[in-house]
Amino acid sequence: MPAVETAERTGTSTQARCEFDRSTTLVALPTRILSLQELAAVGLSEDAAATLDVSKTFGNRWCSLDRREPQGPAAKAGWESRCVRSTIEIDRPIVVTARSVTIAVAPSPSGVKLLQVRAGG
Repeated sequence: MPAVETAERTGTSTQARCEFDRSTTLVALPTRILSLQELAAVGLSEDAAATLDVSKTFGNRWCSLDRREPQGPAAKAGWESRCVRSTIEIDRPIVVTARSVTIAVAPSPSGVKLLQVRAGG
C-alpha cells in the first residue's frame, strides 16, 4: 500500500482511498483475541462476527464480509469472509460498510499504525 510506504519514508501520517465494486463490509482486526461482544460494539452483527475466527490470534488483518443468500428453501442467509494479514498495526477492531473507504495511517516505533478507517473520502 503506497500510504504505508509514504508514512515509513516521510515519518508523517498519510491517507489512502480504496474503491470497491459494490458496498463492502471491511473489518480491521487487531492481533489480540476478540469477543463477539467487542465486534458487536463496533457495529458488526452477531452472525457476521461469528463468521470471523476471533477466538484465535492471527496477527493484524483486514477482512471483507459478503452477505450470502440462502441456497434453498430451508437454508438461512449467512456471511462469507475473506481475510488477509496486514503489516499495519491495528489497535482495535473497526467496521465500515461502504463502496469506498479512506484509511489513515501514521508511523510508529515498530512500523505503521492504523489511525482511522471511514466511509468515503
